[in-house]
Amino acid sequence: MSLRARVGRHTNEGGRQCQNWADDQQTVTDLLNRMAVNNGGAAGSLNARIRQGICGDDLYAAIVRFEARHFPKQRNGFVEPGGAMLKRLEELAKQNANVVDVGTIFVRSEQAKRDFLDKCNLAGGILQESQLVFTAWLSKISISYGRAFESHAKMVEVVNKIRETEDLAAEVLLTLALTFVAGGVGGLVGGAMKAAKASDFMVDGIKDLSKFAVKGIGGAEIGVFANKGKGIQISGMPVSPLEWQNSVNARVTSEMAVVAKSINEWRTAVMNDDGRFDSTFDPAVEVDKALVRKPDQGKAVRLKELPPLDDDAMLNLQHQFEQGWFSGWIPQAKFAGERSFTYPNGNYNGRELTRNVLLSYGHGIDFDDTNALVDKYCPPIEKPFPPR
Repeated sequence: MSLRARVGRHTNEGGRQCQNWADDQQTVTDLLNRMAVNNGGAAGSLNARIRQGICGDDLYAAIVRFEARHFPKQRNGFVEPGGAMLKRLEELAKQNANVVDVGTIFVRSEQAKRDFLDKCNLAGGILQESQLVFTAWLSKISISYGRAFESHAKMVEVVNKIRETEDLAAEVLLTLALTFVAGGVGGLVGGAMKAAKASDFMVDGIKDLSKFAVKGIGGAEIGVFANKGKGIQISGMPVSPLEWQNSVNARVTSEMAVVAKSINEWRTAVMNDDGRFDSTFDPAVEVDKALVRKPDQGKAVRLKELPPLDDDAMLNLQHQFEQGWFSGWIPQAKFAGERSFTYPNGNYNGRELTRNVLLSYGHGIDFDDTNALVDKYCPPIEKPFPPR
């Protein structure tokens, strides 16, 4: 094979383009594609459109890599007619037996590498900001959750001093707490808390980053998403509402660590010029898309744009939690079947005191069905007749 003019760029002259006739570029491309990667070839990976007079980034990167493999001291950046580079290309291209199928091999120019690493830095900044906002947001939810449980527990304690009742089972606390949490901020809160109960991602978009995972020989994911991510450990939130606040940092950090590891793996793959890693995506864009909280209904919200929870919002959220527990606790307390409240050994004052506590608490948390619920499960009784 022969060339009419040089193909590539002048590395020592700032990357100035050579003549780069289209047919010459095709000749060099074909030679590189016929060679194995371990020989400095492209193994069929060069398939970009050829432009007259312009050596594209992929072809230039492949020429530079071949030159570095076989002529490490040269650093010309081009293949010239009758030159040593062309002769070596032709020699190795004849040895087709050495070409092995290693899948798609990705090559990138030095500028492409720098651009990708810059975008990884931007992704890291998005991650940091999102983590701070999400931690603060979830902390306020946890504070409201804990305060709600303390208030509910105090009410139950007062009633227990009057008569025996049953506490709510630990496994139903979260389910009941979310009964009246809905719409707007509530939809975001409810979805987040349901996800937090299990050891799975609260920020479920993180799982989408697996499609950009670094891959090893055979195309299997390696690193943080290896084995379909089964090695990822997420800190589950505790059952007790009083312990939630202390667990927020561990939970958020464990999820964000997966994103941080992904970014580091991308960065390492590009710095090491890993030909198996497809870096044709924008790390900053993909991380920003992944770090969202999806409500039960409606559009996803970026973590860094979560609606703020001021004191009024936190108090309203606390009352919603308490309403769920209140409505679930009263039916199981069995007030109506209490023997001590029946004639002739009735405890009229005890019954009225219990009702007053329940009515006062229910109205205090703005529960609309307080009167109907209390009348149904703890109805008033008539004063007993004097003993005969």
